[in-house]
Amino acid sequence: MRIDVLEVLDPSRGWVFFSSDFGSASGRWTNPDVRTGQFDVEFSLPQVEEWKAEGSGEAALSGAAEPGAAVWIRCQVEQVHDGDDTVVIVRMGPHIMYVEILNRRADLPEGNLISFRVPEIRLYPYQT
Repeated sequence: MRIDVLEVLDPSRGWVFFSSDFGSASGRWTNPDVRTGQFDVEFSLPQVEEWKAEGSGEAALSGAAEPGAAVWIRCQVEQVHDGDDTVVIVRMGPHIMYVEILNRRADLPEGNLISFRVPEIRLYPYQT
């Protein structure tokens, strides 16, 4: 996903405030070279404890411009694995992410939107 790092909030811990086509939030930059600018990144999301179904809307993310601020994510459920695998494939526009969802997995609405809150997003920059 292409993001714009708008502000480095805490360079020693890698906290940045960024914007994307889906909104803006704080995240933890995993590369030691923390700076503002435009980057292609992969998101790494922690385990999701609670989620809710969304009747309508578009993919979105939202969070405050402060280190450690929680992030709200709204995305489409692409695939729910059966059995003991707790990984769920979700989509934000053209971008696919994997997220671990433990609770109420059988109720996840494949093809529809859900929203959830995570304590942080880890940002892994890569070269295209």
